[in-house]
This record gives sequence, C-alpha cells and structure tokens, in this order.
Amino acid sequence: MIPEWFPLRLNLQVLEGVGQTLGWEALFQIGVSVPQHAKFPPAITDLRGAMAALDVAFHMNHRRDGVVMYDAGTGGMLEGIGHYGCESGPDGRLIGRSTSVYPCAFDRGIFAGLVARFEPGSQVEHGPAAGCRTRDAAACVYVVRR
Repeated sequence: MIPEWFPLRLNLQVLEGVGQTLGWEALFQIGVSVPQHAKFPPAITDLRGAMAALDVAFHMNHRRDGVVMYDAGTGGMLEGIGHYGCESGPDGRLIGRSTSVYPCAFDRGIFAGLVARFEPGSQVEHGPAAGCRTRDAAACVYVVRR
C-alpha cells in the first residue's frame, strides 16, 4: 500500500539524488510536471492567480507533525518549509520568489510549469545570479517575461 504522505526529508533526499545523478535539468523537468498535474480551484484561470495561490497550495500539500500546514477554514499557516510569493514587476512582468526548502532548479521548474499551463508563450528566467539560494541567498527570484 502506498502511504498518503511521505516525509519531507525523504523527498528532499530523492530530489538531491536526482540532481546529483541526472543533473539539475532533470530536477527542473520534475518541477515543470508538478503544476501540470496539480488541481487548482476553478476561480484560478490565469498565471497571476496561479502564482499568487502557490504558497497556499504548497502548504496544503505538506504536513508538520501530522498536521496539514494550511488550514482553509481558519486561513492559518504553519511555518517551517519556506514560502512562494508573486508580485507584479515593470513592463507587465511577474516576479516569483521562493524561500522554499526545495532546490532552486525544482522551484524554477514549478514556475515554468505554471507558465506552460496558464500562459504558454511566456518565459521564466532566474533573477540576478547573486540572488540564488544555491549561493546562500535568502531567496530565489524568477522573472516571467510576457
């Protein structure tokens, strides 16, 4: 029988192993596939809405000590796995931000998967190289060029 939940530590070890064995592009492709299979509320029909909802979805799909990390009834969110954010940038760009516990390549893939699902034709680029968690920055920034 397949368990309903897997320990986060195990997920992170698997992703790290994939990145080291198959390369970070493989991790990116895994990230791209996540939004392609995720369920979104019917009200979310565009990229801005999907990126704005990403943090809630992220926390709804993780548990801490057996408790789901986002409670839709109260709007309460448990801390401990980082966050995803979204803001509007100049020239109609969307700026995604991640402080999640997942590797940068995986997170970049998640944003690229959202773009592919909700706004094909747009592109995701990593923000300034100095702003990357792989270089000990606090967050990674992803720019969606429309």
